[in-house]
Amino acid sequence: MAIDPEVQRQLTALQKQVDGLKAPVNRPPNPTDPATFLSTDLHDLGQVATAQVAANTQTIANTTSTKVTWATTTWDNDQAVNLTDNRLTPRVSGVYMCWAEVIFDADSVGVRELNLAWVTTAGSAAVFAGQTALASTFSTHKLTVCALIPLTFMVDGTARRSIEAYVLQTSGGNLDVTSGRMGLVKVADYSQFGTK
Repeated sequence: MAIDPEVQRQLTALQKQVDGLKAPVNRPPNPTDPATFLSTDLHDLGQVATAQVAANTQTIANTTSTKVTWATTTWDNDQAVNLTDNRLTPRVSGVYMCWAEVIFDADSVGVRELNLAWVTTAGSAAVFAGQTALASTFSTHKLTVCALIPLTFMVDGTARRSIEAYVLQTSGGNLDVTSGRMGLVKVADYSQFGTK
């Protein structure tokens, strides 16, 4: 799945505006592991909308883009987690840092891919961030994606957007995702960026 050019343009503009923002934390961020940093520090900020889910083992068919299924809620102070549909839907509009991470079984054949997609209430999905790697070039078999994205929620429900994670592998047979996590945290209101 390719990233929509308009979504990429919006993300780049938001990233430039957010670069100076820092969350109040007790230790410096670890830029090599944004998911751990966000999950251990920012979810304690109280009124900031945050959620994270975790995955159990899931078998992924060869060359089939597959939605990651989430088994448990790590935390959710915004009622964003939907384990039935395997997605996160924030209840407050704003700019969100979204992330996902999966670990595949060891296998050196083919490629591995992880994508984050936003989904409208009508069910259409569009990828906004992703990572692809040759299985022979990475030893941890872990893929991580982290991106800023505007998400809307309207009282009438017509403009709600959710986040889902998809994986793809081309090992030549079935391959398991052995663990994973996906989360989001609100980092700004639209008004801070001049966006409505």
